[in-house]
Amino acid sequence: MANICKFVPTGNPDETLSTINFVLETEYSKFGKERISSCYVFNIVVKGAGTFILRGKQFSVKRGDIFFIIPGESYSIIPGQSFACAYISYIGLRANKLMDKLGIKTDMPVFPGYEKYVKFYTDAFSLVGDSTVEILAEGLLLYGFSLIGKSCESRAEKAETDVFSDIKKYVDKNFSDSALSLESLCRKFRYNSKYISKLFKRKLNVGFKDYLTVLRIQHACALMKEGAIPVKTVAYQCGFSDPLYFSKVFKLKMLISPKEYCEYQHKSVEASRR
Repeated sequence: MANICKFVPTGNPDETLSTINFVLETEYSKFGKERISSCYVFNIVVKGAGTFILRGKQFSVKRGDIFFIIPGESYSIIPGQSFACAYISYIGLRANKLMDKLGIKTDMPVFPGYEKYVKFYTDAFSLVGDSTVEILAEGLLLYGFSLIGKSCESRAEKAETDVFSDIKKYVDKNFSDSALSLESLCRKFRYNSKYISKLFKRKLNVGFKDYLTVLRIQHACALMKEGAIPVKTVAYQCGFSDPLYFSKVFKLKMLISPKEYCEYQHKSVEASRR
């Protein structure tokens, strides 16, 4: 196994994270209706299913789902049969920062799909003692944050991949349009030029302009292989509005001029017929 070393950014020592309690709650029916919490609450459903209502919006939750109660916001939990949660209450400046960093908000307080971690949280209660509960609760809370952070990264990466796929498909289909440019992509897809440029660099290891040029030159080569087509016509059909600029770019990429390339292709065809 290879060594793995990850550097942890230095935090602000004034940013505290204080856990208040660590609870396995099985009697939600006694909670009553709407209430307001004075602290954050990290919940993982360990059994059954129910409905979590935050600021009037309803969310269905089931075993393996993680959901958050936000301080100062009205909430209620309507339990289904045998509904139970393990939860950790917490406060602090670091808590605020972590919630913001992970994008945990009132309109998105539920994170599904953590069923395989349920036993990890329920087994932890066997380790609880007066001297360990604080350490254990904080460790479990931070571990839960790390699970959500990883999922958020995966979702963000997938979303980015989907965005790039749409942009690339559009470019591949419209490269012969001389009006196609980074600016026109920004207008169509409503992203700024730096973001689109970074996507091409990250996904293809090449800039947008270079990628577009390669597409156009490849198409030019294909057209010239088909027969004797004027260089000017080839340039226009490949998205170049200036035939002289096309010739300059073609020679830069192919190391011969378009005319020389046509002659070479013609000679190759003639030789193959003999």
